[in-house]
Amino acid sequence: MKQDTEKKIIELLKRNITKRNFDDSTILDEDLNHLGINSLNFIKIIVELEEEFDITFSDQQMNFELFGKVKNLVALVNELLVTKKQ
Repeated sequence: MKQDTEKKIIELLKRNITKRNFDDSTILDEDLNHLGINSLNFIKIIVELEEEFDITFSDQQMNFELFGKVKNLVALVNELLVTKKQ
């Protein structure tokens, strides 16, 4: 399940990033800023993630600067999915 979640998030990011020269094998370690994601893109991505996974980010979790790397975003989505199932 985590692999599927990871794949979906990466595909969603690919549709929303401005940088096109990145390595799929290392994207989890990429900084969101380095991928060309800014705070406006980030809100759009959050909305898409909420729709895709039927989850809700809190206002505090929607702070672009808290994430840093793609893997942090993936970890939070996985955490929200686990919480949703409980």
